Amino acid sequence: MVLSLVTPLRSSRAQKLIRNTTTLLPHDGIYLGVDIEDKSFLNNPSKGIHTIKESSSDYEKVVEKLNSLGVSTLDFIFIDGWHSINQVLDDWEFTKLLSDGGVVAFHDTTAHPGPHFFIKNLNQEKWTVRHNLCPQDHGFGYCYRKRP
Repeated sequence: MVLSLVTPLRSSRAQKLIRNTTTLLPHDGIYLGVDIEDKSFLNNPSKGIHTIKESSSDYEKVVEKLNSLGVSTLDFIFIDGWHSINQVLDDWEFTKLLSDGGVVAFHDTTAHPGPHFFIKNLNQEKWTVRHNLCPQDHGFGYCYRKRP
């Protein structure tokens, strides 16, 4: 399951993200895009592509949508959009659902203080962290839990 917390996106950028992400989905995979703007034109349930018009800060509503899709764990979480530390903290709540071996990716790790400070200050005893893999595109980072 891929959960994309991207708020807000322009249509062409959203289509590109979904096209690139969903080509990596397994046959029975599910993609859920969460956005405050209506992206329902991107929905394609036969390919596992779903969207919800909601703030990613509303954890309960997003989890309700995940449950309606039969999803209880997330394999990949992509955090992009609002750049405040508070919003990143809100989005981080979804890691409660992260599967073993699941990955959290962040955009804007060099351009905005929220993602930048959050990923740089993750507990590296618990998380393997890559801060800045694509500095020319405002920074891209990812992390995953270390195995005990």
